[in-house]
Formats: sequence, structure tokens, C-alpha cells
Amino acid sequence: MVMQMGIFDRVYDAGLQDVAEMDGLERTQFMDDIYNDYKMCKDLRQTRMEAFYFDLLTKLIKDYGN
Repeated sequence: MVMQMGIFDRVYDAGLQDVAEMDGLERTQFMDDIYNDYKMCKDLRQTRMEAFYFDLLTKLIKDYGN
């Protein structure tokens, strides 16, 4: 499996402002994609990437999880 790097471009270029403009389904799919990447990094023991995705998921869930 190859991790798609487009997610980095989206997060860094636009920040999380794009997430605020998403509807509920788009946010859910976006966070699900990030969670899948997190799981893959965890399985591959990529600790830096795992930490990045964990922090990103934590922020997204706190801000948009409800």
C-alpha cells in the first residue's frame, strides 16, 4: 500500500479552513481517510507519520467531531 501524499498538500496549503467549509459527510470522509492513513502508519511502524496523523485526528475530532 502506498500512502497518498495529497493530504499533506491540502492540510498545509489550505490549513484546516477547508474542513470548516465541508458539510458533515465530507468531513466524515475526510477524517476517515486520515484515520486509515494513521492505521497504515501504525502497522508499518512509521512513528513520525503516526504521530502526525494522531495529532491531526485529535485536532479534527476536538473541533469537528460532534
